[in-house]
Amino acid sequence: MLCKKTGWAKACVLVGLTVLMASLASAEIPKRINYQGRLIDPTTGDPLTGARNMTFRIFDGAIAGTLLWSETKVDTADATGIFSTVLGSDTPIDISFEAACWLEVEVNGETLTPRREIVSVPYAFHAAFSDSVGGKGDGHSLDAVDGDPVDVVFVDDAGRVGVGTTEPRSKFQVATDNGDLRLSIRPGHTHVATNAYWDGGWRNSVAGTGGSSLRMGLWNGDIPEAGFAFIASGDEPAGAGELFESWTRLMVIRKNGNVGIGTDYPGMKLDVRGSISTGVDGSGGNLVLAAIDSTFEGGEIIWNQADSEDIWVQDLLLDHMRFMTQSADDNQLEIFNGGDGTTGLFVEGSVGIGIADYDGYKLNVAGEAYASGGWSGPPSDLRFKQDIEGIEGALDRVLGLRGVVFRWRREEYEDKGFPEGKHLGVIAQEVEKVIPEVIDEGPDGAKLVAYTELIPVLIESIKELKAENDALKGRIEVLESSAD
Repeated sequence: MLCKKTGWAKACVLVGLTVLMASLASAEIPKRINYQGRLIDPTTGDPLTGARNMTFRIFDGAIAGTLLWSETKVDTADATGIFSTVLGSDTPIDISFEAACWLEVEVNGETLTPRREIVSVPYAFHAAFSDSVGGKGDGHSLDAVDGDPVDVVFVDDAGRVGVGTTEPRSKFQVATDNGDLRLSIRPGHTHVATNAYWDGGWRNSVAGTGGSSLRMGLWNGDIPEAGFAFIASGDEPAGAGELFESWTRLMVIRKNGNVGIGTDYPGMKLDVRGSISTGVDGSGGNLVLAAIDSTFEGGEIIWNQADSEDIWVQDLLLDHMRFMTQSADDNQLEIFNGGDGTTGLFVEGSVGIGIADYDGYKLNVAGEAYASGGWSGPPSDLRFKQDIEGIEGALDRVLGLRGVVFRWRREEYEDKGFPEGKHLGVIAQEVEKVIPEVIDEGPDGAKLVAYTELIPVLIESIKELKAENDALKGRIEVLESSAD
């Protein structure tokens, strides 16, 4: 009973305290206290009714002490003087109650004395028991229901939680003796699980509804180059030893850092058995090859030919981009930037333009070719020539030639890329009879005429014609002078 003499009477409060507890499955205990009392006139014993201003305070001492919490509200007493209220409904009671506390009540500005100690209720006894289960009642651990084993869950002074260990080295650590760990979250039919098997490697798995599953984990087994694997599960394996053998491995990361997609044994940093696409819905993407050494040589892209040791290599070297074969022939295509605004193209081998089969020529163009600066022939420097002879009978040879106008048989030889319209030329077979030196034969047996090599014959024939003309002029002059 709390009492206080007033100017007209003594008001007494008969009190009862009940701590409001949530169910044991609740996530958080409410920070409120159910409080009930009765206001009476101590002189007459009559109840005091109606609304009254009331202030409630909690101290850590029966007299004086530190104020830990307070709340002011208006409560109404019924016809019998009884009122009920919930302390903390306006201001939550944020007190741990690890030590004794006392409640002080003030009614209409008058403080009732003495303060009342707040004592435990049955739920509080249960909470105290839970706090001290296992670990010699130290409040830091939980034992099994039957008491064996002890310290199943342990919390150290730094707030680190250990399951199966009393010396956790991180915020949450699980230790097992048999090497099997399973953590599961299973809402409905979907679950997320982590499993560890030390004898056959360990895995970390994420499984979805209907048995569909994407799993990932360390891959040990009997593989020399163990690593990490993402797998699509089939049937659950009978034992840990069958863990990865019965499932399809989607991607493997070996312990040497090599990544394999579509292969269990990547031979390079990234080994993909299948197609690669960059970008989404045609948006495109970039493949970047960075310099691999101080010579500014870029990384390489290598194409392997099936069932062959021949490979194509593409790389960067200074201002050059090279395409090469690593084989007995070792042909090379190189595109380069001279650094002064000039660029170039180097091809080691033969080139076909407009035609896949270059027919053994260094350059085979199916169609017309154009050069704004003209075409330069082979070198004609005296230094490069020997066995030099004059051309005999040049005029007779030229007289044996026949110039013609013709059209190409395009429909019959579409692969040749012959141009349309009428053209001027000679017939190779006819030329071969008189000037065989200008005739060549292609790999397909077709006769070719080196038109530029006809020029020296034409030059010498003109000179012969001029010599004959000069001789005739001389004879005419002699005849004319004799007639005079």
